[in-house]
Amino acid sequence: MEAYENSDYRMIYLTDSNNNVSICSINIKKNKISLEIPSEILGHEVVKIESNALKDPEKVINLVFPATIIRIERNAFSKTVKLKSITFKQKSKLEYIGERAFWGVISLESITIPKSVRYIGVEAFENAINP
Repeated sequence: MEAYENSDYRMIYLTDSNNNVSICSINIKKNKISLEIPSEILGHEVVKIESNALKDPEKVINLVFPATIIRIERNAFSKTVKLKSITFKQKSKLEYIGERAFWGVISLESITIPKSVRYIGVEAFENAINP
């Protein structure tokens, strides 16, 4: 595992045999941030967010995914109680949203699921007030 860091967050990630990145852990450094997942880390495309990745869910108010993300695993962003919007960049490759991936997103006001999505897991948006 390796780390990638900026002023807003620290990410722990793995690079697979195809040089694609899976983000395993996201630690937020500030309150009430708009978290934009990078499309690449050190020249390697970010394609997956692992289970239970977000460690500080109460600090994120907006979440932006790059077009490169293919999979969001179970519970990746659950309990992001202050999250108001989820945005997927144009030409999204997202295919998979895991079980309870966005469970308990009670402040959600805006999301558009990309047409590329083939699977949405059980309770992926359970307890989201305004999905």
